[in-house]
Amino acid sequence: MSDMLALLCYTTGSDTVNIYLFKKYWSKHIQRLFSLILSIIMLTSTAVFSVLNERSELRRRLHNLYKINGNYSIAVLNVTESQENKISQLPYLDRIGKISSVGKFEISGESYTIGCFENKEAEHMYHTPILRGKLPDKTGQVAIPEFILDQISPNSDIGDQITLNYKNSNGESFSVSFTISGIIDNYMNRLDMEYTCMSDGLTITSNETEYPEPSVFIYPDQNNTRNYINLLLSTDDSIYFSDSYNNFQSECIEELYKITNANNIVSGNQRFILDSMSDMENTSDGLLQTQKTDDIKIINLITILMMIVAAMSMFSGIISIIPQRIESLRLLRTIGLSKKKLINIFLTESLIFLITGTVLGIALACGLHEILLYVQKIIGLSAFRGYTAEYIIELKTKSPFIFPVILSAGIVLVSLIIPVKNIISMSFYKNTNKSKYHRALYSLNSAYSKITGAWIVYFMSAVSTIIVIFSTVSGYCYYSQSDKGTSFFSIGNPNTEASYYLVNGINMKENEIDCFVSSKIPTGNTLAVFEKKYGISGKEERTLRNNADVLAWGSYPAYTVVYDKSESPGKLSQSIVPVNPDWEYYYLFDEKRIYDLPLILLNENMMRMLCDASKDDVILLSQNEIFAYETGENISMITCFCDENTHMLPDTLKYIDVTVTKQLNLNKYRTYENNILQSCSALNFPNQYGIVMTADKAEQLGFYNPDYSSVLLKFNDKSDDTEMNNYILSCVNKPVRITTINELTHNAKLKKMSSNANPFILFILLFILNVISLYNLMQMNISNNIKNFSIMHSLGMPLKRIKKLFISHILITSAVAVIIGVTISLAGQHYIGSRYDIYTDLLSKQQELAGNDVYPEVIIGFSPAEFDETDPLYELTIQLDNIKSKYMLDKELWLPDLHLPLLVICAIIFIISIFCSLITAKIIKTERKCNDD
Repeated sequence: MSDMLALLCYTTGSDTVNIYLFKKYWSKHIQRLFSLILSIIMLTSTAVFSVLNERSELRRRLHNLYKINGNYSIAVLNVTESQENKISQLPYLDRIGKISSVGKFEISGESYTIGCFENKEAEHMYHTPILRGKLPDKTGQVAIPEFILDQISPNSDIGDQITLNYKNSNGESFSVSFTISGIIDNYMNRLDMEYTCMSDGLTITSNETEYPEPSVFIYPDQNNTRNYINLLLSTDDSIYFSDSYNNFQSECIEELYKITNANNIVSGNQRFILDSMSDMENTSDGLLQTQKTDDIKIINLITILMMIVAAMSMFSGIISIIPQRIESLRLLRTIGLSKKKLINIFLTESLIFLITGTVLGIALACGLHEILLYVQKIIGLSAFRGYTAEYIIELKTKSPFIFPVILSAGIVLVSLIIPVKNIISMSFYKNTNKSKYHRALYSLNSAYSKITGAWIVYFMSAVSTIIVIFSTVSGYCYYSQSDKGTSFFSIGNPNTEASYYLVNGINMKENEIDCFVSSKIPTGNTLAVFEKKYGISGKEERTLRNNADVLAWGSYPAYTVVYDKSESPGKLSQSIVPVNPDWEYYYLFDEKRIYDLPLILLNENMMRMLCDASKDDVILLSQNEIFAYETGENISMITCFCDENTHMLPDTLKYIDVTVTKQLNLNKYRTYENNILQSCSALNFPNQYGIVMTADKAEQLGFYNPDYSSVLLKFNDKSDDTEMNNYILSCVNKPVRITTINELTHNAKLKKMSSNANPFILFILLFILNVISLYNLMQMNISNNIKNFSIMHSLGMPLKRIKKLFISHILITSAVAVIIGVTISLAGQHYIGSRYDIYTDLLSKQQELAGNDVYPEVIIGFSPAEFDETDPLYELTIQLDNIKSKYMLDKELWLPDLHLPLLVICAIIFIISIFCSLITAKIIKTERKCNDD
């Protein structure tokens, strides 16, 4: 009555009424208000978080391509100032990057350019792949490729000083000390540089252009004389997907040829990158088809399921609140407020809730996105934000903000159709005719009864629970490492969990190894021995032994047995001349019969592990029990140096007789339980025979640079990474890679965090959504059945029993949902497994039809484009690609054991159900009191 009097004190058309009504009603129903807004928040944040992550993953893929190929369409080399001015006026050009050369220097007979980026556009377009550190941002700094740094100053790092001796185009010499600001990754593919495709130390030198882009970058200093200027030209990405591209190709390129020397124009990879990021087949309408990685597919699947739960939560929250709100508005209608005013109040409130929930949801999603990016940055992954994106990414994804707003607004609008209709048809008072009252007991408020009856409440809560179980299990099967690594797709690979600790096939954690050291050999050719030493010598290995147990091995490049051409090989079955006929000295080597016989170096500890041999023994290994040489027999071997192009130098040839002191059947060692021997790469050679000795013994016999390339260290005293690194570098002053167990453990934890961060956040959101959804559904159940509860109470049923009855129905619903969810999950996993069986059957047929006799040890990959449509292999390949793409079989979803995860998930579901039912049961009494009032 006091509320009625207060309302009568205001003019019905004043804004004060709106404010009063809003505060008065919702302050008494703050719990409902909170659950409603929280539903909108969770729905919006789920949608935003998904799109942001999808964009982030696609941007990472895009920028990885940029790092390898650059991001420009054309490079114009050695341009003059007048040419630069003319080029800048050309149509379609969006960006022009400017790179200068200031000099050249030589290392091991190879020439490299030193230069600088003259503008920020050049830095952006060139996309230098910085391994560590950054590009120079002040005078006196340098960014240098790792393979060049290893030759100039082994093991130098960021902040160290190096000296470069270079000459400019006038022949003037400079010797300048620089501070290393960045180390450039070796793997690049720039056809306008001195090198392309630097990988694992393999240097492929390019002499395609007279004016290459720099390999080494310094800060632009006006005092430096520019040898020449190169321009990087780039058009807007949208040009490539429009009719303007043909004009760009014809007009712009033609003008470039007129302005410059045609020989100085080099094609970039911008078109290639955009094609790689999009599927251009069947896109005559100009629209791009989305290519999604498996990670994005599973995230999107979980997100769609989450949005279904969030939509049910939001919908149930709205329709559980609206009946009470309609009744409160009926009071205002009774005191004279117009229907137009009531609709205005109702829609204004709804708009406020929508805006508030959407803004907070976007903020929550952005916060979660930033957390995920932070975790990725910690482990060294490139972390790209998804708020804005490159043109190609924007074409392939939805807006992270517009789509969620439309989704939330759409659900709200659908939920408001019936309430607005009821307000329009609202009378001044509520008709309490007895017959209608009895019908209300069963229909639960007329229009709402069709969608908010008790059965639909239980049905929606069950569906929500089933979705939570299924999506959680799907995510677990995808991201889990449990039991994986043993299927067809990972033949020869260990369990995924163990792979974090593998170095050269050896599990450092399992073998309690503290540190692994490997030499950085500047060539991928195992036949090359350089005059400059790159491995770890026997003397250095002995020094390392002062503070650690050491295991060391390596495959020595000079592993050949030599005969006169007239002499029959006799004892060896395979003849291999380890030089290419196109090489300069091929015919000189062909005068001798050269047979492949690997020379393997093991240190004393590994010699004892192998067959209890001593440091002076020479062991002949055989792949079977037949030995070509007897103990005490001499084997003629050859050793020589090679130049930087791995051409053998005949003037360094040296012939050595090696006496066998022991024989060992190679298959015998393979039965050893010691996985260091089993995983030692040097002992896993494909040849019939091999020779084993220590580096010291090889040096005594006269071999060139007989060094170990791999060393395992188990320190006598506990040392941290800094102590281990300092000790190793004090003993070995050569380019080496150092990997510690501490580093592997740290990276393993971070990689797990990174790989699991995304699904973990999604699953947390999922369970929160489930709690909100169940709470809103239960609240809706109570609100729409409160008259039933009142009648039961008036007929003598205690309120406590009514609450128990309510809770029991909820738990029965949850139990049914759990049973259905578990059944669907297990059936789904079984179904994926059956698709895998079908896939392997088809794959076997494909490989057999293709003539692959060594399947399944070796799998030959095929593309449908390789075959005519009438070829049986075409249809088989299409089927295989479809199954693999659709069911993500590479992720081995059928392998993880689901018993424990399902037990945990179901336990959480029941805890959530009990919690929500107990909380909502408490409001039965409150709702009855409000209803009576």
